[in-house]
Order: sequence, then C-alpha cells, then structure tokens
Amino acid sequence: MTWAIESSPRSHRSLQVRDVDILARYGGDEFIILLPQTDARLAFIVAERIRESAASIEVETENHELLQVTLSIGVAEFVNSPTYKSIEDIIRHADQALYMAKKSGRNHTYVYSEE
Repeated sequence: MTWAIESSPRSHRSLQVRDVDILARYGGDEFIILLPQTDARLAFIVAERIRESAASIEVETENHELLQVTLSIGVAEFVNSPTYKSIEDIIRHADQALYMAKKSGRNHTYVYSEE
C-alpha cells in the first residue's frame, strides 16, 4: 500500500498496524506499508483506519490557521499470477490505485483492480 503524506509517520501502534507489518518511506512524500498475509479487503480496512485517524489531526500554521490532514491511499494485493513478476509490479499497481484515489477527490482509499 502506498500513500501520500507530508508529515512524519508515527509509530506502528499509533498507525494501527501490526508489529509484523513493514512501514517505510518511498520517495519524497510517499510511504509503503507491507502487510504480510493480508488480502486487499483487510488491507482496505487498515488503510481506512489510518486515513480516518489522520483526518482527526489538525496542524496549526504560522498564521494560527488550523489545517486538516488528509491522506490518499492506494492498495494493491500481491497475487500469484503472471501479472506480478517483481515487487515493482505491486508498487506500480498501488501507485495506480493511489492516482485513482487522488483523482476521485483526494482523501480516499482505492484498491487496485485489473478490471
């Protein structure tokens, strides 16, 4: 799963992911969470929890304006098929899902589908 965010990630526990999950920065403002033994349906639930948790955060600017944090999240599931030949394939699919989440109005979670 990848998503765009401009602040630093919090600890796994506060992000509501398991100790076995892997959280890493991927590029400038994108992060990846690898969720072992998790299908797309469950990954969507985790992604929504993270997105909703982030939505409760307000950031105060230098001008004392309060800004709401939003996340766009793309989810892709690794399946045993000819479509997935490398880790780059799943990252590409998650990136495509992220693009669809942003295209649908931002602050959304979108699951990649080949259909």
